Amino acid sequence: MVKNSKKESILFKPVIVVIAYNRPSSLDRILTSISNASYPNDSVRLIISIDRNDKDINNNKVFEMANKYNWEHGEKEIIFQEENLGLRKHIIKCGDLLNQFDSLIMLEDDLFVSPYFYRYSIEALEFYKNHSYVGGIALYNYSFNETARLPFTPIDDGNDSYFLQLPCSWGQVWTSGQWKLFKKWYDQKPSISENNAIPKNIIAWPESSWKKYFTKYLIDNNKFFVYPRYSLTTNFSDEGGFHIKQSTTLFQVPILNNNKNFKFVDINDSLAVYDVYCEILPEKLNRLTSLLKVYNFECDLYGTKEIDKIQLPYIVTTQNYGMQIEKSFGLKMKPHEMNVIYNIEGDRIFLIKRENVIKKYNSLNRLLYLSEYFYTKMTKKTILLMIEKIIQTIIKKVRFW
Repeated sequence: MVKNSKKESILFKPVIVVIAYNRPSSLDRILTSISNASYPNDSVRLIISIDRNDKDINNNKVFEMANKYNWEHGEKEIIFQEENLGLRKHIIKCGDLLNQFDSLIMLEDDLFVSPYFYRYSIEALEFYKNHSYVGGIALYNYSFNETARLPFTPIDDGNDSYFLQLPCSWGQVWTSGQWKLFKKWYDQKPSISENNAIPKNIIAWPESSWKKYFTKYLIDNNKFFVYPRYSLTTNFSDEGGFHIKQSTTLFQVPILNNNKNFKFVDINDSLAVYDVYCEILPEKLNRLTSLLKVYNFECDLYGTKEIDKIQLPYIVTTQNYGMQIEKSFGLKMKPHEMNVIYNIEGDRIFLIKRENVIKKYNSLNRLLYLSEYFYTKMTKKTILLMIEKIIQTIIKKVRFW
């Protein structure tokens, strides 16, 4: 079922919630972008929620700026939290505003919105309101796989939405019903351990990360976030805040700058559905090629999955296991699934039985040819220096969200 969005009566009128803390210039920038966006004729409520830190002078500046800000599109409310909550508790508390409203758009202060972010939100809410597999709606278009530290591009199936079993923290939309289902799960105090089928980097995120828990919720309940092909937000990752130690442009993406008719799709009809590792689901790959239909396999094209957590008998992977390969493919077309779909000759992607996996594979070789595929050809010395620099940069610049 594919639908072109239409200009119909608005059933959802989501409240906009801006999360702020100690970055006055960031707050000024996002509020300016929100003011310049397009809205329906009736009023839109804006809530600015500020986490408290009486020892930080910037915290008071943020409150003063929010107080002076003139919101011309409806009612403005400022919530100055009574105590310092930290990011996870702050997000959860703001999510609980959905006990009062039917839908909500949540934006952290270092984001910038497209002029059409609100229209996209109400149309996406209308289309996906009764789809039980939807855990939330993203406004940000992922272009970077945080686990593999490499570019991510979903297959183009002609629609304006795709699905990822990873929550969005850079502009997200929830209905009251979606949030209440998550909160019911969350209130049971779930734990996260090394044994969970979650990427190592996400497990390592600190307890202050709400996204870590929402990821587990999506996996435990077989739900997905809906993502847009054309991003309605971009991320400045400004220094300060809760988890950013130094500014970076790593997560900047192009935003939609022209009005368009959005074409949404049901997950059953979509070809672009991805797991938490940004790997295409096998059933979607099988709809695009008959080469693997006789195999019961899991995708590991970025080569980041832990073998002990893979339960299916076959793996399609870029990890170099050497012997007893069932099939192999090249690594030339982009996105990398296309090499399997069109049976591109080569020895960079392998179909292998799980029982034949050599656990101690040569990860450097994989990094060499993946880096060559995504970027340019490099020597082993160059790639080692690059890896070291990337790790150091990530540690310094981007902590966890």
